[in-house]
Amino acid sequence: VTAGTGDYSEEDAGRFDAEVLHGAFDVQIACRGGAALSLGMGRWHEYPLEPVRAYTAPFRARGETISILAGVNARLLRDGPVDRIVHTVKRFVDAFGRDHRLTIWLANVPADAPAEHVHAAVAAAHAYGRLPLPDNLDDVEVPLPKRETFQEWKRHRGEAPA
Repeated sequence: VTAGTGDYSEEDAGRFDAEVLHGAFDVQIACRGGAALSLGMGRWHEYPLEPVRAYTAPFRARGETISILAGVNARLLRDGPVDRIVHTVKRFVDAFGRDHRLTIWLANVPADAPAEHVHAAVAAAHAYGRLPLPDNLDDVEVPLPKRETFQEWKRHRGEAPA
């Protein structure tokens, strides 16, 4: 059983507090009974990732791999822009993809999030997360797909009014 407690979610990125974050991680580790961290609903596109790496350093020093679940913030998915969404995924992969088991998830996708924002996040995860990871993710191209909305798709199938 995995508990979803200990999420760090400070609304004001200027008030980010690594000590509070590390306390939240302590709770996550204790509740999960193992080395698994969630970067959940917070503004991880604005928070520094170095404090997360600092927290995981003792695990890495012992040769332990941590599972990290990194969430792309709901407001970012809704408001974009696409390049910021892609950059957020790239930051996660660059910071954690080489040393840990990284899963990127789309944290609570708003109903009004543009389809291109969601598809950009998925495309970035596929492009940047392809193993083996290159030393420099700047060399990775992210092909952004052109996708129709769900309503457009339903219209093409004759399931929605024009």
